[in-house]
Amino acid sequence: MPISKRLLLLASLIKDANRGVFDVGSDHGYLLLELYHRGFKGNLKGVENKVGPFTNLTNNTLNTPISTSLSDGIDDLTNNYSCLVLAGMGFTNIAKIIDKNKEKLNYIDQIVIDAHNFIPESRKYFIELGFKIEKELILKENNIYYELISFVKGHKDYSDEELNYGPILLRTKDKAFIEKYEEINKKLSELLDKIDVKNTRYNEIKKEIERNTLIISK
Repeated sequence: MPISKRLLLLASLIKDANRGVFDVGSDHGYLLLELYHRGFKGNLKGVENKVGPFTNLTNNTLNTPISTSLSDGIDDLTNNYSCLVLAGMGFTNIAKIIDKNKEKLNYIDQIVIDAHNFIPESRKYFIELGFKIEKELILKENNIYYELISFVKGHKDYSDEELNYGPILLRTKDKAFIEKYEEINKKLSELLDKIDVKNTRYNEIKKEIERNTLIISK
């Protein structure tokens, strides 16, 4: 099965880490296999917490140096890994995984995420943990928009606008970024037509449309 564009872009964000990549929710292991076939030099480990996905992961990575673990989150994370990947899950799950073993971030120099919701909250969360945004990519695949973010250790201050839209995405404003907020505005406008102007939600939606319009037109 050919690797998705989303996973290819995730792979492009990962540095050739000194120690290795720890991929939580590795699913079929396609990301790690891509890194292996690219000649990645560090350790590679995939983690799943359910037997079915774990079986798929182990079967797909047979006869490779990729190691696997049937465990929860970063329970098995050691100093053999310096890059943590948290992709294909919601922000609540990501935060739950980190909060359980927050001290293990001492091993980590880079975190790559693909949060499927609450993306501004995701940015704020990792920034408060002592990371800064290194790279951001956005793409549309199978009618879904994905924002991929690479964090590295360090400090940087961000405005509310940067946390909401992404500091790098705001600078690049590529086609997928513009299309995402055009689609959001279209849905919000349709919703606005169904709400009474006296409803407090009416003004909130109107302001959001205006803010999105200003962002993509700058």
